Amino acid sequence: MATATRGAEDREGAEGGPKEVTRNDKGWILNPWTCLAVKNEKYAKDCVEVYLCGKGANQISPEFRRFPSVEVLWFNHNKLTRFHNLETNFRVREVYIEQNRLVSLKGLLTFKFLKVLLARGNQLRNLDKQIGVLSNFNFLKRLDLSDNAVADEPDYLLRVIYNLPQVEDLDRTSVKQHQRIRAAEVVPNLDSVTEKPVVHVKYVSPSQQFSEMEKHCLKEARDLRLRYKREEEEEKKGELVRTKKELEDTKAKLESQEQKFAQERSEFERKLQEKEEEVTRLKEKVEQSNSQTQQLEGQVQTQATTIAQDKQREGELEERVREDEEELEQRTEEVEAAEESPPPTPSCSTLWWSGTPTRLAGSRSAERCSARLTPTRPVRVHSAARSSRSTRSSA
Repeated sequence: MATATRGAEDREGAEGGPKEVTRNDKGWILNPWTCLAVKNEKYAKDCVEVYLCGKGANQISPEFRRFPSVEVLWFNHNKLTRFHNLETNFRVREVYIEQNRLVSLKGLLTFKFLKVLLARGNQLRNLDKQIGVLSNFNFLKRLDLSDNAVADEPDYLLRVIYNLPQVEDLDRTSVKQHQRIRAAEVVPNLDSVTEKPVVHVKYVSPSQQFSEMEKHCLKEARDLRLRYKREEEEEKKGELVRTKKELEDTKAKLESQEQKFAQERSEFERKLQEKEEEVTRLKEKVEQSNSQTQQLEGQVQTQATTIAQDKQREGELEERVREDEEELEQRTEEVEAAEESPPPTPSCSTLWWSGTPTRLAGSRSAERCSARLTPTRPVRVHSAARSSRSTRSSA
């Protein structure tokens, strides 16, 4: 049995094997192995994006089961009429299948985490049916159904916006808030006027919709959300505690600064008071110095007056001295004239006039009389003049 299996594998390898199959009797096949440069299981498991555009294929290869990590599928410009052989690729998030021949989107139900679906230029009909399929994709953000039959139905945009509120970009245009409001006003009334056919959908519980791996992933996602929420709350609490501590530190710093400011203010007031007292003392000293200056000015003025009076007296004395000198010169001249002329013989009358009561006779008596009549005043005047000159020089 093992030998037969090994022989079959050898035959597949010799023929190229299923990895190289891109065509059969029904037409061309989209084979993911053609996207890999190195064709082995490791690269197949790690592959996350498959680009198979413009192949003209109408089938999807079952080899996609060997690509469990695929997240992006590029199937543009082919001839696909339905999705198949992708049941194991539940991780697909983006599907680009423009310009094909799709008539239904049921094959996409495996993609629970689908975010982007661009299906422009296909043959999709019955908008309500397609909306029923698309409503299963809770994470769908981008949707393009233009150039399909469904896009020609009445109120196509409003119906899609109302029934798929998770879509943010519809037909390559962002959904505006006023469009959502308009859809909420119009679509319910359309449903009440036009009776929709009753579609019996078999209810499937959420626990039956997901595989064990999907359940495990969802559980881990919930646990991660809870853990992130707890960490965020703890971080917020820590931040609040830090903020409270910072506020307390700031309050303590402000209090210390207020105390320091109060001390500095009291010190400044004390110094200001000392300066004011010093200024007051200086003013008193200035006033005293001003009064002393006034007194000194009065004394100087008095001394100046005294000096002026002394100068005036000195001038008077000099005038008197000048007069005395003139008189002395006159007397001296008279005396010299008298000495040059012979002295007259004094008579008795002359002697009597000079105040001598006795009469003198003979030459001896005459000499005595002349000696008594010799004036002695010029000598006294000369000494008075010398004393006045000494006084003026000392002054």
